Formats: sequence, C-alpha cells, structure tokens
Amino acid sequence: MRTLPPPGRVLGLLRGRRTVMEAARLTGWPERSVRTLATRQPGWLIGADGRVSIHSEKTASTPKVSPDGDARPGPILHAAVDARRRRLDLTWKDVADQVGVSAESLRLLATDRATLRTRVLVEDWLASSQSAAPPKPAEELYRDVQDRKDALRLTWPQVAPRLHTNVMSLRNMRTGRLHRVLREQVETWLDETAPDRTGAIA
Repeated sequence: MRTLPPPGRVLGLLRGRRTVMEAARLTGWPERSVRTLATRQPGWLIGADGRVSIHSEKTASTPKVSPDGDARPGPILHAAVDARRRRLDLTWKDVADQVGVSAESLRLLATDRATLRTRVLVEDWLASSQSAAPPKPAEELYRDVQDRKDALRLTWPQVAPRLHTNVMSLRNMRTGRLHRVLREQVETWLDETAPDRTGAIA
C-alpha cells in the first residue's frame, strides 16, 4: 500500500515552480487536494499556468473579481457567505475552517477590510460549495477510518503515520475535533485505500 508524502513535500515542489498537476503526479496526492493545500497557504495564489505565486497580504489590496467581471465588495461577499452558511447549517468557525482563514478574517469582509487572499478563498468556497455536500462529521469519518483500519488489519499506531499524525489526534475525531489539514489527509487516505471492484482492499 502506498503511503502519501507529507504536505511539506507537496509545498516544496510547488515552491520549486512545479505545477499543481506535476506535484500531484510526483507525490500521488489528488490534484484537488494539492490545489486546496496551496490556496490555503498565506499569500499563495495559483496562476493560469498551474504554478503558485507568493504575495504578502500587506501589499494585497485588489479585490477579487467575480466571473462576470464585477468586483464584489466585502459586505456583499460577507452576506453571500452568511446566506450559504445558514443553508448549510454551519457556524462561522465551521466556515472559517473550510475556507482556510480565521473567523476574524471573515468578519473583516463586513467592513470591506479583508485581504486579497481572504477574498479569493471566500470566492472559491462560495463557488465550490454551491454543488458540494456539507463535509462529513468528524465522528463519522472516525468510524470510516476505524472500519478501514480493521479491514486492512492495522493498529492505530500503524494508521497514524500513514496520515502524518498521532493516535491521539485520530481518537479526538470521536468527539468532533478534526482540523482541516488532518481532514484532507484522512479523506485522501480513505480514497487511496478504498476497496477495488473485486472487493479487495487496495
């Protein structure tokens, strides 16, 4: 069974001017996960060529432009986030975790003082969450990991290194505690070890 390299390896390739597609191919990470990891780094933006450019938030002041060509003011973005948050029954902390920013950064949208990075990530979240289902609860993911662990005849100390974490963090999922990076690693591992069409475990 293949063990995925840690996020630092992926970020190192992106810093070395590898494209998102190349980083995914070289590490085995899903391209979607590579893209998500990159956009959630402070000051990182992905260009049309698939390579990242790193900007200081202090110098970023140009607002995100929506697909129709109109800049969306912060208060309008904030209202859109709030509406989507209510529909998905999420707290502001839930939204912040999904977007990859702090709750305070989301509050700054209301007064049009949010950074470019926050605006970009919020726009991306709004676009992706239009068709995306709410994330699976941490408790349910814990049961999925436990089932997969048993199917692969592994112990928790054997599973934890495959997810680049420790046993305590995995067991914390039982009580709903699961940070964004670990969620991505858990979901990736579950995808990588899913049973194939013959019913065998990959």
